Amino acid sequence: LLDGTWTQHLDLYGSRTLRRFEDESAAGVRTVSDFEGARAGLEWRHDLVFDDANLLTLGVDMHRDYGQAQERSAGASRERYDRDEDAYAAYGLYSLELFDRLNLTGGGRFDDFEAFGTEFTYRLTAALPVAETGTVLRASHATGAKAPTIQQRFDDTFLFGFLPVLGNPDLGVERSRSWDVGVEQALFNRMIVASATLFRNDFDDLIEYDSGAGTFLQLDKATTEGVELGLKVTPTDRVTLTGSYTLMRTEDRSDGSELARRPRHAGSVVADVVFSDRLSFQASASHVGRRYNQTGERGRLDPYTLVGLAARYALLDGLELHGRIDNLFDADYEEVENLATPGRSVFAGLRATF
Repeated sequence: LLDGTWTQHLDLYGSRTLRRFEDESAAGVRTVSDFEGARAGLEWRHDLVFDDANLLTLGVDMHRDYGQAQERSAGASRERYDRDEDAYAAYGLYSLELFDRLNLTGGGRFDDFEAFGTEFTYRLTAALPVAETGTVLRASHATGAKAPTIQQRFDDTFLFGFLPVLGNPDLGVERSRSWDVGVEQALFNRMIVASATLFRNDFDDLIEYDSGAGTFLQLDKATTEGVELGLKVTPTDRVTLTGSYTLMRTEDRSDGSELARRPRHAGSVVADVVFSDRLSFQASASHVGRRYNQTGERGRLDPYTLVGLAARYALLDGLELHGRIDNLFDADYEEVENLATPGRSVFAGLRATF
């Protein structure tokens, strides 16, 4: 519309998840738990390009979440929950370039949750490229609001026959405020790009699962802060090496303890190799450091490192064969205490694009 100044996008989207868990007790009693979750929605977005330096985006979004779970044991069936909830949103984003160098954005969003009412959040960003030195300076500030899920509020079961998961219907919206400042430096015609970012997130009513209590609770005030380091090396057009490291401090501000399941140290390395226009390969390794399993610094989880491989081969234009191996060395690790995690896993498939 308007000679390309105004464009519209109408998107319909949806997803559905089915999960089944089967457990047999020492007495031979078999329990089957089934879960179905779905989301369906519509988004209508408008982009208005005034000139190369001014872009306005406006949009609305509406979706419905559905969750249903039941258990069958010893010939009896029990429904854990069966609910659906609607949510509506309106948002806007303005992008502005000043002095042919400084990039600014400002955005806001209204969310109307059926169960929790209306929340307003915003995000502000700034980026200043310095072409003469290959440097980019960045900063952002944002607020956030996250409603608890249907499962977090209404579930009632025992995972693996021993871990209670009891929903908390009194949960409210989790709110956050965040900021970050960073610098990116390119060297040798961008063959090397290094970055460093300082960040901080402050939470009100942070939603956490407490396996000791067997339910979800909210921490009055909590903080995460730290530094993220990144390095990207491109020695040839066909090889890219990427590394990242995060050092993070967390705190439940009611008692000064660390937050659960958030490592102080985490990092990853990835190598991408393009052998031809049709064939590419990736090798990766990620490390997660020690962290506590529960709130109040209870239960230690050991560090672990996972290695993965992936490959892609284009059979025809628009038809791709892809495969990957996760946890290549079959590492034994825990993300949550006493909950099983996948060992070595192999995946393969076809991807078609039209």
